[in-house]
Amino acid sequence: MTREEFENNRRRFGDDVNAWPAALRGPALAFLALDGDAGADAALDSLVRQAALVEGDDRALARKVLARIDRGAARPSLLPRFLVAPAGIAACAAALLVTATIAGYQVARLQD
Repeated sequence: MTREEFENNRRRFGDDVNAWPAALRGPALAFLALDGDAGADAALDSLVRQAALVEGDDRALARKVLARIDRGAARPSLLPRFLVAPAGIAACAAALLVTATIAGYQVARLQD
């Protein structure tokens, strides 16, 4: 099957190759398998279309998400949030550097 034949059949029978007549379905699937990225794109498009058709309760999903947010962390952290934040890590590193510098001067003074 050529790309032109595939495109004509796609316009005629729709994007879902599985709904095509059996005589055209096999060659179309083989064409998609050989086409590489276009086949992957078509498969992804098919999955997105199927997911869009699934009935879902958006309000129930929103309630679950909000309940999870309200619950917070599974267990409280032993470290304050400030120490885990990038600014806290930088402050701890600076304090450690100052402490090491002062300790180095003290050791050097004792050796003199």
